[in-house]
Amino acid sequence: MKNIINARSFQVPHQYSSGCWGGLTSIGNRVFFGLCTHKLTEHAKLCMYDHSTGEIKELEEFQALLGDHQEAIGHGKIHTQFLVVGDVAYFGTHIGYYKKELHGVRAYEGGRLFGINLKTLALTDFGVMFPGEGITSLSLDQSRNRLYALTWPNAQLVCYEIDSGEKTHLGGFRRGDKGDTVCRSPGIVDEHLIFCTGDGVIQTYHLENGKFSQLSQEIPRVILEEGLENNWQLPAEIEQGLSLDDYCSMLKQNPEWGNLWQPSIHEPGAPSLLAITNTSSCLIRIWPRDDKVELVTQFCLPELLGRYDIGTSTSLTLTCRDEHELFHIGTELQGDESCPKVRKRLLKYDLRSNESSDLGYMVTDQGLDIIYLQTLCVLPDGKLAGVGLVDLPKDEYEAFFATNPAKVDVGISAEDNPYKMQFFVLNVD
Repeated sequence: MKNIINARSFQVPHQYSSGCWGGLTSIGNRVFFGLCTHKLTEHAKLCMYDHSTGEIKELEEFQALLGDHQEAIGHGKIHTQFLVVGDVAYFGTHIGYYKKELHGVRAYEGGRLFGINLKTLALTDFGVMFPGEGITSLSLDQSRNRLYALTWPNAQLVCYEIDSGEKTHLGGFRRGDKGDTVCRSPGIVDEHLIFCTGDGVIQTYHLENGKFSQLSQEIPRVILEEGLENNWQLPAEIEQGLSLDDYCSMLKQNPEWGNLWQPSIHEPGAPSLLAITNTSSCLIRIWPRDDKVELVTQFCLPELLGRYDIGTSTSLTLTCRDEHELFHIGTELQGDESCPKVRKRLLKYDLRSNESSDLGYMVTDQGLDIIYLQTLCVLPDGKLAGVGLVDLPKDEYEAFFATNPAKVDVGISAEDNPYKMQFFVLNVD
């Protein structure tokens, strides 16, 4: 519990963005990522970190291609990974404004598919994938040069032919009001595209014959313990004023939340998919051809619920190093309601030894606790990189609110939770 991981921190171009929601990918010595916003008409910012120079820059052509952000609801998020085909990295955009009031602007047009030329960094806009729907995830069928996009809120599945530019709508998979559970879930393994629906069913699409089927097993569930001791307010990921007890009670009343996995990776050297489930951070293994689902381990054990957040903030991180080391982020909760404290801890699972490790909590080279970290990737030298939030030091805190008390762009109280975005590089043995 006393281990500290020192993270080298870098300032990002838009340090008061609301987060980096899954869109972070290491390609060679560069990391591409999106800085997101929940504001009505603003667009996400596309950025790149160069590990050889330590420089971060915004790819400003992205804003020009998205167009005037004062006339319609903006493309506030980049939810997808950046998927490489030849010299192009493909990614999609997503809505960041979720309220019903349009305030006189046009409704969201729908998420667009983009490509970055990795030689020139020029961008190409391939258009809207499905009208009115944001792109929450992309999967790549490398052998056929096809991209599969899942959308929000109605879980539409679209196939995009890279060579011809043809789009095919394969169907909608929203279950009542439970469309969120397909968010970021797709993975491709053993000729199957795999994703989860809101009722816990694991859906597969056979890439060769184009047929859909369902696995007979559902997502493994872990029952939450009663009588949790920590009942103070959770950080940004939970609605303000909601206690941990209330949150766990809500999860029991809405078990479909546990059906979500995000993200997923192809298990190295095996015909199986590895994924992290929501609410309880369970690592699961899926064999689509064998119709089998296995609970591998639980990163957040029931006896640790007072120490780790069991909510969605931990579920966006799953990355693999050297084909056997899986890394995930847990949230340590400290203090009490009058003085809450949040720390992010780095967790590891070794696929060879089947051992779990708590590597420690993360602190920047400026001595600031990392309080929110949703994305991780592996750099060529084995270091880890991510984008997240740190608390403001006291002098920055005072200066921040003296100039503009409404700068923070997220659904929490700016007065109580000041922070800024940073890019991190972690040296982990």
